[in-house]
Amino acid sequence: MKQIYLLLTTLFWLVFVLSGPNNSIAQPCCYNQDSLNTFSSLLNTFYPTQNGITLNPGDTSIVLGAVPPTDVFGNSFGNMPIQPGDLILIIQMQGADFQFTNSNLYGAGQANSGPDGLGATGYTNLNQAGQYEWAIAMNAVPLTGGTLRVNSNCVGRTGLFYSYQNAEATTTSSRKRYQVVRVPRFTNLRLISDIVTTAWNDRVGGILALDVSDTLDFNGYGILASEKGFRGGYQPVRPSGNNDAVYTTSDNSLSSGKGEGICGTPRYVWNGVNEVDYGLNWVGYPGGVYGRGAPGNAGGGGNIHN
Repeated sequence: MKQIYLLLTTLFWLVFVLSGPNNSIAQPCCYNQDSLNTFSSLLNTFYPTQNGITLNPGDTSIVLGAVPPTDVFGNSFGNMPIQPGDLILIIQMQGADFQFTNSNLYGAGQANSGPDGLGATGYTNLNQAGQYEWAIAMNAVPLTGGTLRVNSNCVGRTGLFYSYQNAEATTTSSRKRYQVVRVPRFTNLRLISDIVTTAWNDRVGGILALDVSDTLDFNGYGILASEKGFRGGYQPVRPSGNNDAVYTTSDNSLSSGKGEGICGTPRYVWNGVNEVDYGLNWVGYPGGVYGRGAPGNAGGGGNIHN
């Protein structure tokens, strides 16, 4: 039976999608088959998309940026350009809304949200965050980027089924970010080494997607996704007061930084090796990037309460 595997390391989901409507390709009639039947290298190619661009249902083209080069930590974002007939994944990584008042209503807008029932965590609306669909590439796109024309599937529908949005955070709105991924296809796939997921870099990565029409044999190996998804926050060393009631603030003397998640990317994150500072003008989260409030699935910043 045909199976499409999608590992969302940033959202901590592993999805096995069987043949059917909407989120899977119904027929293998019109897209390419990769020639390999064993795996020992990178699977996906990750294309960033332009900031400020919204995709709407029915759209048939997507402007893609250049695939990022391999970073200093060895994370490769792909070396196989898109060809006509390739299977493509479009996925919204960030975009959930949350309450950003400085109280225990922060996050879900409920004073008893979270597993401890103390509030100050969650979201009010997922919007498109986590939404995805499969499409077929109608033209080639090099690793340097370009305009991709897509057809949604082989059963008559043209254009995209869902909408997707890219926008940086403002003082009143959370960050939105989607990416486009080339997905390899196999009749049978046998692993001869572990699959190491490409790390999320705030624009692309953090997921693994592959299409296996018959048998996927792990052969004693596995998928390694530790520290490849949304990143934890950090805070440069500085004095801090006794501020247990600060849920969100732009003052870094009152609390440490929040983590990254479906609601956005704070100014300071830890990429597993080094600190990343997006700069003084980076909004990060409405209401501020410091304080104990936890936006979406991200962690809140530490203060005297923890």
